[in-house]
Amino acid sequence: MIKALSRILALSVLLCCQVPGEGPHARELELVPCGRDDWAFRANLFLGPQYFNQAEDLVQFSFGAEGRMRVAGPLAMGLSVGLGVIETTGFAAQASLRLHLLRFCNLEVAADARAGIWMDVEQASDPRLVAGGGLELMHDLGERFFIGLRAGGGYLAHDAQGAFVDLGILLGTNCFP
Repeated sequence: MIKALSRILALSVLLCCQVPGEGPHARELELVPCGRDDWAFRANLFLGPQYFNQAEDLVQFSFGAEGRMRVAGPLAMGLSVGLGVIETTGFAAQASLRLHLLRFCNLEVAADARAGIWMDVEQASDPRLVAGGGLELMHDLGERFFIGLRAGGGYLAHDAQGAFVDLGILLGTNCFP
């Protein structure tokens, strides 16, 4: 999956570097602003696995919701809450910064960085810091809705978990286009 995402990213960068109007096939390679890049607020649901390196064979399935508000230009900030289940039940609340990197028609690539707290639901008095980041690939589904993939990683300051790899599927809406 990461290999496929890197190929899509490389192709998008290659297409963005083309100078419009030069060469016989330049018209085919021009970027067309046909997607929705003018959202003010987005809300989405996410789900996917998290693999923790330090914990032997610990894979959590996490799901939750997040909201983002565009701050200025390509920068957005947001909040995310999620619950991870299987073996342990962990609750996470995180703030995030998202930087829009490039757009090709209905596809959008962005970098996402987040930090917050994680708590084992059974031991709610012991919150831990969690930080992570990754790349997001979004695809517009009409005027208001989008679907996306997020691949990233991070670190959970917990003796039993440590570094993790995170994959997620996102489904959401542009609330105020």
